[in-house]
Amino acid sequence: MLSRPLLPCHAAAPAAVQGIQFVKHLSKLDVKAKQLAEVAVYFKRFDEAEQLYHKMDRPDLAIEMRMRLGGCKTGLLQMWPAC
Repeated sequence: MLSRPLLPCHAAAPAAVQGIQFVKHLSKLDVKAKQLAEVAVYFKRFDEAEQLYHKMDRPDLAIEMRMRLGGCKTGLLQMWPAC
């Protein structure tokens, strides 16, 4: 008989824990469109998320998303595309 130590749930399946945390984050968002945009970001569909933010008339969220992804340069280019 093999004796193996039992791993805690969070050590055994870190992807599952990350998914649960993401769902909790989504449940805190008040607008359905924000939830859809966050799901798009989670699945790396950044252009779709940006379009959703713009449809909500929230370019600030689109800029924030781009800054999180590509640093300050990408976000600033969205704010001032003529630069």
